[in-house]
Amino acid sequence: MTVSGPLLEPNVVHSDSALRKMEADAMAAAQNAPTPVASESAPVPSGPDAVAATDTPNGFVLWNPGVRDSRGYTYNSSNWGLNHQRCNTTTGCVTIDRWTAKLEEYVYGGTSRRWLLTGTMTKDFGTTGVSFSYSYYCGRNVTLGNDQLCAGGGADHSASGGLNPPLSLNKSFGSASSNRVFPMVSMTALWSTGKRATVAFRGWDVCNNNSGTIKLCTSAK
Repeated sequence: MTVSGPLLEPNVVHSDSALRKMEADAMAAAQNAPTPVASESAPVPSGPDAVAATDTPNGFVLWNPGVRDSRGYTYNSSNWGLNHQRCNTTTGCVTIDRWTAKLEEYVYGGTSRRWLLTGTMTKDFGTTGVSFSYSYYCGRNVTLGNDQLCAGGGADHSASGGLNPPLSLNKSFGSASSNRVFPMVSMTALWSTGKRATVAFRGWDVCNNNSGTIKLCTSAK
């Protein structure tokens, strides 16, 4: 079994139902975490991005919700645990491997329409063989509607593949006269036992414009 979210300690016995509840509670807390009310006016899709029509994938969350630096160029998620358990029906489950994952989002700012996304995965304990993979998407915030994938304006396409931590992605989110865009990055651990755990980070909103003042928005929606 695997559990994503809480950082579980080694050699502590949990029941299967308790582990599932911890994972569900972690996801619920992430999805319900309060964020500041945006001070920016609602964006109006314009230019090439207005043609985007593909909804963003589900499951990406602003984890816990992390920290945006005061200058507005860097966002760091809170830590997320990727836990691998050994279970049996008599004694319950114990965590035998744990990796801690987090995402850093850096926006170059000014007129640059690129972000640098760094995904770190740190081994805390365990000896089970493991491999990693990732997926990346660029999303556009749609007011009172489903968020959509970035399209046009030079935005890079979605990407996925194998991962040898750390992950480093330098991507374009495309041009626009006024919109809000955000990155989505998932990282998956696949142990040699066949068990896997995935973290799906949603990054902070970027206020994208053509006035040369691109940076992280005051808030993330």
